[in-house]
Amino acid sequence: MMKILSLLMVIACFFTFSGCKKGKNKVEGKDGRIDILVGKNWKLTAYTENGADELQTTFANCERDNIDKYLADGTYNEDEGQTKCNQDDSQIVRTAKWRLDGSKLILSQEDLSTEYTIINLNSTTLKYQVRAFGVNYIYTYAAQ
Repeated sequence: MMKILSLLMVIACFFTFSGCKKGKNKVEGKDGRIDILVGKNWKLTAYTENGADELQTTFANCERDNIDKYLADGTYNEDEGQTKCNQDDSQIVRTAKWRLDGSKLILSQEDLSTEYTIINLNSTTLKYQVRAFGVNYIYTYAAQ
């Protein structure tokens, strides 16, 4: 009788647990951060070099209103915004390909690729850094 009861418990456990699948937090092949990044206009709100605020001195007024857009097809556009630096310039200042790789945001244009380390990415803020020539550059953007 004990053998039959034990066998029934094993069978019951088998059917109970074999029907369960682990839930997934995100759709396979899709990174939740992509949904945060895509579909928003990102405007530069802060910029530092080795911790010093350099937004006003590095970027002209006509550059500070530019809008960065990360599109779902993997393309990136920098839009001139409302104020163009040169009225004859195209509305789109720069285009590139973008991708996320772990904590890196990678922008690629032809033979040039730049890796930015993401510090913060949420529905309202994109903050990343890059180190070049001994200087730590930190960019902060706000979703518009």
